[in-house]
Amino acid sequence: MGQQSVTAPRVRAVALLLPAALNLGIAQILAPALNALLARTSDPEPAIGGFAVALGISGLVALPQLRIQHLTLVFLEGPGSLAALRRFVLLFVVAVSVLAALVTLTPLADFTLGRLFATEGALRDQAATSMIALLPFPALSIVRMHLYGVALRAEQPRVLWGGTVGGAASVLAVAVVLLGVGVDGAILAAAAVSAGAAVECIVLWFATRRIDVSAYLAPESTPTQRILHIFFLPLLFVAFLPAISAPIIMATIARASEPDISLAAFPLAMSVFTFATLVSGGVTPTVLAQFSRGDNARGIGRFALAVGFVALVGILPIAWIPPLGDFVVRDVLGTSGQLADSTIVGLRILSFLPPLMTLEQLYAAALLRTKRTRALVYVNAWRLLGLLLFVIIVPAVTDWSGTAIGTGALSFTLALEAVVAWLYGRGAYQELRTQTSTDSP
Repeated sequence: MGQQSVTAPRVRAVALLLPAALNLGIAQILAPALNALLARTSDPEPAIGGFAVALGISGLVALPQLRIQHLTLVFLEGPGSLAALRRFVLLFVVAVSVLAALVTLTPLADFTLGRLFATEGALRDQAATSMIALLPFPALSIVRMHLYGVALRAEQPRVLWGGTVGGAASVLAVAVVLLGVGVDGAILAAAAVSAGAAVECIVLWFATRRIDVSAYLAPESTPTQRILHIFFLPLLFVAFLPAISAPIIMATIARASEPDISLAAFPLAMSVFTFATLVSGGVTPTVLAQFSRGDNARGIGRFALAVGFVALVGILPIAWIPPLGDFVVRDVLGTSGQLADSTIVGLRILSFLPPLMTLEQLYAAALLRTKRTRALVYVNAWRLLGLLLFVIIVPAVTDWSGTAIGTGALSFTLALEAVVAWLYGRGAYQELRTQTSTDSP
């Protein structure tokens, strides 16, 4: 085949990777801007904290959203499968809407805010009003991730860029306008986030309506609702397991030495790491889109690992070259002293992860494409077990700081997850390689 057939899949993959990565990381990019606006309200501390609590609860309710995108990428093959997927998505839109209403408008809200998150006073009031403004957010999140899945499956990067940029711009614009007209407190950011998600859904809906879903290469097979449920239900469990990792790590840090500094340094290190390796976050949807198209699996694997090493190049200089690391941590983030030193220690522990993260995404995508979602439950169960063993054993036998324990726990569990994903997913990946062995690399 000609040179164009060799390079085209890689060019398409890069074109999809960049907006997909930005889409999945946009919340981390918007968070500092929204917090800066909340800092200008009359009582900034409870406003910032209340919004964080409310958004965390809303995010837990919307937990199926990323798996809805994976479901769409795997099963979308034409008009019949699209109709079946949308019936399934509607079911989850109703489910998360009901759950959001229960945790926001019923006595369950008191239990959630009071018992689970231990909020009180002004912080609790700000969180409660934010939850009301965020009431439509979980349903909108489910819809938009399905629509992003349609755009990814159709390889429409301009739709991805339009939805992500339009949504982010709407969030900031609404927040600035509300602040300008005198809206005070956390509800400012919460309303902006819901409005941005609504704008995003509208943009994506009109953009994806123009996509000809009958033009895919594979013969269409319309899935039944039972097939979709069998595929998807294990993914709900898979979504839940990583979600509980953060509370476990934070609780462990709080019990380690220097907890005050470590509880601040750990999220700072994570924010720098996430931003520097942002490109690696889009591997799973991009790889799934390539697998669904029938691109050569060997070439897809090389692409995923290449992205991992690009992300590695992004984080290593910050973690290990002192002038650059000091500039980012001390000057950009505004930290100093022990907090800055602890943040850099955390970055160094995390810095070698990117190739392992993209390796895990490659084999997880292979399992998704071959519809072996039960294996992903085992992968994440091993990850949780590894985390529990780490946080029990390491603090008992070492005098590591909380930052080192937190970033070490995360690094160990993600590395373990990559190895286990390879063990469970290599058969699925080999099956895809066999199917595409005659295609261009």
